[in-house]
Amino acid sequence: MNNRSFDSCMLMDRILWRQKFCHVHPFCCSSAIYPDCTPESQQAAEHLFKISNWGSEKVSYDTPFVNISKDQVLRNGLDAMNHMRFSQDAQNRILRNTHSCYDPDEDGKSCGVCGTCKERLDAFEKCNMKAIGLDKPFTSFRE
Repeated sequence: MNNRSFDSCMLMDRILWRQKFCHVHPFCCSSAIYPDCTPESQQAAEHLFKISNWGSEKVSYDTPFVNISKDQVLRNGLDAMNHMRFSQDAQNRILRNTHSCYDPDEDGKSCGVCGTCKERLDAFEKCNMKAIGLDKPFTSFRE
């Protein structure tokens, strides 16, 4: 699993855990240009999850974001954080610590020009927000 997918999964797992869901929700938007976002990859990941975890039959494996755009994923995340009454500061801290770039510099800062960075910028623009997280290297969700 690449860092982008892992980091995104960590964010969604943290949000979903707080809501006490018993589901695995890998974070993948519909985009045929990324191999980890294809239906075949998602089916393989579900199979791997099921054969690699004791008690996996008690956990559902859903891919709710595979057929929606990045801006809709962002809207869903913002709605979930608002529903859970996250402060604006907490929301910004979470968004700052998400990472989408496939070609970060040696310090981990997003390049701002790869396809994923452009999709991220577009998603924030469509949500009438300034892009968060492109100006700072990924560090930790605990920050």
